[in-house]
Amino acid sequence: MRLLFLFLLTLPLTVAAQKRGEKVTSSFPLTQVLVGEEALLNVQIEGERPNGSLSSTQASELSFRTLEPDYINEQFLSLNIGVSAAEPGVKEVPAFRIPLASGEQVSETFAMEVFPADKIQWNTLAINNQNYRIGSLILYPTGSLYAGQAVPLTAKLLLPENLPVRSIGYAEIEKDNIGAWRMEAPFPPRYDQRVRPRSPNALQPRTVKVDGQSYQVVNYVTIAAPLSDGTVTVGPGTVQGLQVQISTTTQRGGFYSSMSRSYNLELELPAISFEALPLPAGAPEGFAGAVGAFTLETTLDQEGELKPGDPVMVNLAVSGEGNLDTLAAPELEAPEKNWKTYPPSRKTDDTRRSNRGTVNFSQILRPLVPIEEVPSFTLSFFNPATTSYETLRSEPIPLTLSPLASGAGSSAPPPAGLVPVPEMTDILGLIDPQPYRARSGPSLLPWWQVLPALVVVILLLLIVRRHLPRLRQEDPEKARLQAELEELRGKSDAREFLRAAANLAEREGEKGDDFVAELIAERDARCFQPGEKEPELPASRREDILAQLKKRLSQVILLPALLLLGTPHQAEAFHEEALRAWNEGDYEAALAAYELARKDQETPDLLFNIGNCHYRLGKPGKAGLFYHRALELDPKHPEARQNLAFLERKMGAISTLPDAAPGWPSRSLLRTLLAASAWAFAIFLLLRFARPDAKSKRLSTLGQLGTGLALLTLALVLFFHPRKESTAPPVNAVVVSSEASPVRSEPSAGGSIILKAGPSTACRVLAERGPWSYIELPDHTRGWIISDGLESI
Repeated sequence: MRLLFLFLLTLPLTVAAQKRGEKVTSSFPLTQVLVGEEALLNVQIEGERPNGSLSSTQASELSFRTLEPDYINEQFLSLNIGVSAAEPGVKEVPAFRIPLASGEQVSETFAMEVFPADKIQWNTLAINNQNYRIGSLILYPTGSLYAGQAVPLTAKLLLPENLPVRSIGYAEIEKDNIGAWRMEAPFPPRYDQRVRPRSPNALQPRTVKVDGQSYQVVNYVTIAAPLSDGTVTVGPGTVQGLQVQISTTTQRGGFYSSMSRSYNLELELPAISFEALPLPAGAPEGFAGAVGAFTLETTLDQEGELKPGDPVMVNLAVSGEGNLDTLAAPELEAPEKNWKTYPPSRKTDDTRRSNRGTVNFSQILRPLVPIEEVPSFTLSFFNPATTSYETLRSEPIPLTLSPLASGAGSSAPPPAGLVPVPEMTDILGLIDPQPYRARSGPSLLPWWQVLPALVVVILLLLIVRRHLPRLRQEDPEKARLQAELEELRGKSDAREFLRAAANLAEREGEKGDDFVAELIAERDARCFQPGEKEPELPASRREDILAQLKKRLSQVILLPALLLLGTPHQAEAFHEEALRAWNEGDYEAALAAYELARKDQETPDLLFNIGNCHYRLGKPGKAGLFYHRALELDPKHPEARQNLAFLERKMGAISTLPDAAPGWPSRSLLRTLLAASAWAFAIFLLLRFARPDAKSKRLSTLGQLGTGLALLTLALVLFFHPRKESTAPPVNAVVVSSEASPVRSEPSAGGSIILKAGPSTACRVLAERGPWSYIELPDHTRGWIISDGLESI
């Protein structure tokens, strides 16, 4: 039983040394083999070569065969040892000594489970009018297995030696009550990056004899965990992408010729079932489903001394064997009133292919009371080896406090308490739209811009005065309408007056105008009735018609200018309606009102309020999107910056808010210089038209060249100005999904998860492929994400 558990603890695809700087790493990718099948022990050495052969540290019943190295250069050496067993059972692979000039190193100890060949299912495959005997089976560990316990699964295909394998492919299997990734060939860690080209030592298949006949064994492995207790079914499955080569020899006229052809095969895998045991009762408080054997190490990410109220970041490293892929972060063992905790972030390698390794968590804490150490963290798990629950507890971490915080110094008075710091547990509420925060930021000119604006006005007046004769020409449309009004005023006949007035109103007036409709009706009633008698039209009515026509024709002339004016009263009405709905808790109605106001004009305040509505509706991703849009219009919008910082901290998103860049002038100073250069350029340009003499033109030309060069230089500096010490790429999209979205290494659900981007995480979309987008995050991490979870800023 003890040896079996050793096997379950040493199943990873990667069992390399975890500490940086170690020259020797070892791995045992294939842990489930048939009797007589050879597995691969891979030892990778960096920086130097061994000065002797590898030797076992102890006697063993296993057979070892030294293979040729895969690749050798001055920096890297990859050695391989074939390991096989003649009897079934769980076998211990001993450590090997690696003699180096810098000192002897020792490889890891592994376990290998050996199975008999009596469970192989045989079938006949016909290719090119020839039958081949094909074997298949799926292996799982023997012994007791528990719900949530990460174990290996190995699918095997046995092919005759006269079917040489050219490409291995992968295996897709059906699953019931078990979670597992796609099954792939077992390679040593980082092999595709380090060894080019791959040699036969690292590739499957191996050769095994069954019933006196030799077969090639093609292996596909994965790590899986039962989802609950009860029956677990794996398979049937299909091997895809497997390519074999068949050679044929023909004789013609005493000469022999050979021809090779490749075939792509899709072969079936059988189904297996086994029972998963339930976890025993009596789980400790804080148990979150961890199954395996783990260790816990905590370190403090602190530079310099801490001041009262400063946040601290704790790095939590959980190492061992078990369900690393679903492992929850250790919990802080301290009263909630003493610490403000934020959601931990997970940083891990590709643990889906292994049940052994290290998972790193980062936990940000902020003290709410005076403290001198970081409390302990606890991790509870079920250990299958002892069939009992265990709890790890880290040691408290002392803090390095500033003299003010620690009370050092006898002459200084004791501090009165913690320095107040922002304690946001919720977003800022709605704000009233401010008239000075316009579409593209504040519209009121800073006081210093009054002087250049006054100079520009004076130059414009000089230009207008110089070109006044041409400006005095009347607008032809306005002149035409005024001429028609004067002609109408001169008509003495009432019938002609009404006809002309109604025709003018009908042609130039607006549809639906009550005055136009009344005038047309009056014309029809007075001018198109039988009889020769002239209709009576009082003088007062005549003057009223002329006044109304003049008023409406003036509106027609001024209509283009009126259309350029905004409708602030309408926007205020929408805001009042939204505020009323917000106070009543009807956030859907508040959002609808703001969306109507948004159709007329977008302002930073409006976008900020829309973001608040989305947050109250449980859509943090959408909220972050509109906070970003508000900051696009006004980068200094204080409420949007504060709410976005709170949201990014709460959702674990990578921050994009600009910080000061050391060594660079501030962006506000650069913008001021850019505005001053623009004013100067405008003044020199207008000077050319206001004073046409040669001296003024020469001064204007030199001024335009100088200020134009300054404008270009300042614009480039602003464009490349870093917003952070580690310059973040520009963003153009925001993760709007309600939950963290996985960023994968390739555009498919089978791609490894690089990290999970929380709602409101900003990114830059680099490319699109089908339903996937290739993005770059603010920390320069790149990967693929589902496009439906993104929305453009």
